[in-house]
Amino acid sequence: MCFAAIFWARIKKLVYGTVREDVAEIGFDDSLIYDVIKGEAELEQMELVNMDREGCRAVLVEWRGKPGRRMY
Repeated sequence: MCFAAIFWARIKKLVYGTVREDVAEIGFDDSLIYDVIKGEAELEQMELVNMDREGCRAVLVEWRGKPGRRMY
């Protein structure tokens, strides 16, 4: 499960057995993801396209004003 999903689900305890360096040794190296997030690398394998930001933000504003909304 990705960390963002774990975080947004408000899971209170995450139990794990290995660290990212351990799994990198067998080919599951996700260090590029961390570098991109920190702004230390460019994502070359995929094009990032921002589309209709204002329209999408309007949905967020509408949700924020919704009575009885529930934060998860």
